[in-house]
Amino acid sequence: MELLQWLDVLLFIKKHQFWFILGIGLLVLLLLPLIAHLVRRMRSAMISDTPITVSGDGLIRWVYHPGNAQHIGKRDEQQDAFGFSDVTDFAAVRSQGVLAVLADGMGGVAGGKEAAKAAVEAVMQHFQQQVEHAQSAQTLLEEAAQRAHRAIEAVQRTMPSDAGLAGSTLCVVWIREGRLSWISLGDSRIYLVSGEQLTLLTVDDNYGMELDEKARRGLITVEQAQASTERHMLTAYLGSPDFDELALDVYSIDIEPGDKVMLCSDGIYGSVTEAEMQQAVKHPVQQACDALQELALAKEKQYQDNMTAIMIAVEVRK
Repeated sequence: MELLQWLDVLLFIKKHQFWFILGIGLLVLLLLPLIAHLVRRMRSAMISDTPITVSGDGLIRWVYHPGNAQHIGKRDEQQDAFGFSDVTDFAAVRSQGVLAVLADGMGGVAGGKEAAKAAVEAVMQHFQQQVEHAQSAQTLLEEAAQRAHRAIEAVQRTMPSDAGLAGSTLCVVWIREGRLSWISLGDSRIYLVSGEQLTLLTVDDNYGMELDEKARRGLITVEQAQASTERHMLTAYLGSPDFDELALDVYSIDIEPGDKVMLCSDGIYGSVTEAEMQQAVKHPVQQACDALQELALAKEKQYQDNMTAIMIAVEVRK
C-alpha cells in the first residue's frame, strides 16, 4: 500500500475514532465469554494432569486400585471389619499416600464385632488427623495401634463383666511413594504380591508359633504341636490386658509398580491353600478377592470362619 493510501486510512480512523473504538469494545465484549471458557478449559486440564507425586525420574502419577471381598461364613455374625483411605482424592494421595486396615474380632467372645469395628474406625481417624504431622511410619502406625486398643477398651467397659474381654487382631498398611509400611497384631495376615511371587510379610501372634518352636527344639513332637487345641490362641491382640507390654514393631520395604498388597483374616488363609492363593492373586485386585472368597466357600468347612480379603494394586503413570 502506498504512503498516500496509509494516510487516507489514518485520517479515516481519526475522523471516525469514536465509532471505531466503540466497535472494538463491542467485539471484545462479545469475545469475553469465549475467552473465559477457554481459560477454564486450560485450567481444568492443568489440574487433572497434575502429578500425584514427584520422583527423581521425573513427574509420575502413583495410582492405587483397591479391591475387597467379605463373607460371614458359617458364623452367627460378621466379626471382621476393614477400611481404606480415599484413593480417589488425588490431592490427599499425593501428600498422604493410601492406608488400608483389617481387624478380626475375637471369635466366641461377646463384643468381637464391636471391637473390630471400633479398631478400624480408630485407625482411620488417627490416619486422617495425624498423617500430615507424622514424623515417621513407626510413629504413625504405632500410635494408630495404641488408639485402636483404647477404643476397644471403651467397648470392653460396655460389656457385662462375665462376657469375657472383647478383642481384635489388627493389620494396617500404609503405602506412600513406593514405600510400604505395616504393623500387625494377632493372626490376620499381610501378603505382598510381586510378579509371580507371593510373600507373607507378617508372623502370626498365636500359641501355635510357640508350639512349633518347641517342636523344632525337640521339646515336644511335631504331632503334639499340630494336635494342640491351644494352637489358635492369640498371644498378642488389641484389647489384651498385657497390651502395654507388647512390642509394636513397624516394618517398611520398597515396592514396585505392579505390586499388590493383600490383607486377609484367618477365614481366608485357613481355608485356601498357598497354591490356590498363588493362582488367585494373579488376577486384578477385585477378581482376586472374589476368587479367594469363592475358593474358601467351595471347601464347605463345617465351621467356616468369617472371611475378609482386601487388596491394593500399585500403578505408576507418567
